[in-house]
Amino acid sequence: MMETNQVQYLINVLTLDEDYRQELWVYYLNGNSPNTFLSYLDKLNQTQKESELFNQALWQLTSSSSYSSILDIISDFSEFEKSLIILMILGLTPSAIADYKSISEIRVQQAISVIRYNPFWESLKRE
Repeated sequence: MMETNQVQYLINVLTLDEDYRQELWVYYLNGNSPNTFLSYLDKLNQTQKESELFNQALWQLTSSSSYSSILDIISDFSEFEKSLIILMILGLTPSAIADYKSISEIRVQQAISVIRYNPFWESLKRE
């Protein structure tokens, strides 16, 4: 097992992003090996790319739908997910949403992934 200062050094070398560093610490403290940090960072980066794709899909939806149909679409999501969708429609980035809600950007991006892979959202993309 690595010493704490070695883990800290590894995390600092792998990323400069404070949210990612925090996320790596949580990942490590949950019993995961430092040997898997790089693959976990890749997963986090993929999540960030997904939020960008989701933002593009939201833009398309809002530009081609009425207000009432947008409300119908988001009605099946949790209150937290609805708030993220609305804030993204208003143009906030995941980083700005994280600041506004006082949560980590990683948590926002994970929630966006949950929304994107919701079967209801998937059915909208096919329409």
